[in-house]
Amino acid sequence: MKDVFEEGVKCLQEIPQLEPRLLHTLFKTHAKKTIKAPIIPQEQPKIPEKSNKRALVDENLWLWDAYQKLIENLERAIKPLEDYVHTFEVFKVENELNPDKHMKVVDDVENPMDPIGLKHDIAKHKKLEEELMNRIPESVNVGMFQINCKDIRNMYAAKYRDIQDKELKLIAQRAKDKNYVLLAQFGEIHTKVLNTPKTIDEMTDLKKYIQEQGITIEKMKKEIDECMMTYNILDEFEVELNSSQIADKWKLFGSPLATKKLMEQQIVNLDKLKEQMIKNMEQEQEEFEETLENIQMTVGSFAANDNLEKFSDIAKMVDEIELKLTECQDNARMYNQREFLVGKD
Repeated sequence: MKDVFEEGVKCLQEIPQLEPRLLHTLFKTHAKKTIKAPIIPQEQPKIPEKSNKRALVDENLWLWDAYQKLIENLERAIKPLEDYVHTFEVFKVENELNPDKHMKVVDDVENPMDPIGLKHDIAKHKKLEEELMNRIPESVNVGMFQINCKDIRNMYAAKYRDIQDKELKLIAQRAKDKNYVLLAQFGEIHTKVLNTPKTIDEMTDLKKYIQEQGITIEKMKKEIDECMMTYNILDEFEVELNSSQIADKWKLFGSPLATKKLMEQQIVNLDKLKEQMIKNMEQEQEEFEETLENIQMTVGSFAANDNLEKFSDIAKMVDEIELKLTECQDNARMYNQREFLVGKD
């Protein structure tokens, strides 16, 4: 306002005289002439003493007084603004609030806040944002000035919204990470369950593994429930998931039942495979019995080997038979174990 006053006085000094322009034939020179205008004195004019009859009052004294009065009134008008600035001291929390620092606290590596805690924290900051919008108006009149409070209000509110957005993203990431881990565990179970055993021993171990997975899946259900609860929190805040995230969510939800059906079907397949393995084992046992009979006949014919000249050949034959007997003993133990595993007497 002070600058406007000074600029206005300056403009008065630039107003041209009309006579030289209208009656240019009466004037010898055509240099630019301006009207006589007041000038703001650089310092306060001195009023001459009454005893000095020749001294004249400065013709710009009135302008000096008006100028000083303007400055005085402006300073008085600004004073309420200084008092109004202190009203924002109550927003010290908002001034010092740093969303990035806040996220480091809630996502601390050693002690991270769980999804339920994040949910409450989001609700808290949402409420603080709403209260802030009601506490600070868009504008307020202070004396002769109208103050725009909308920008600072939006700046404070943006901090609260930034925290809410970051925490929602953190919850979504937690759900995604947990989903990935659980699906990987189910994938590992499926791979082992679908493995085709080659021997009765492997089949027995696979059946035992399948039976044990019932307890494992029940434990995993608790983790699945926690993961679904995290997804529910995202639904409460209307967070949109992409198609891949939605597919993974419901895939995890149905994994326990799908795995149970897979194991039941594999048990049926293993029972069929068991029958085939038993048939193969019986055929091998028949061949094993023939081998034993041949060894018995060979041993029974040793009495006829009384020619000492064939000593080395006989000794070699004995070593071969001994090796076959050892192999037969191992096979006998294996067949006994397999008969036990398949419940065959």
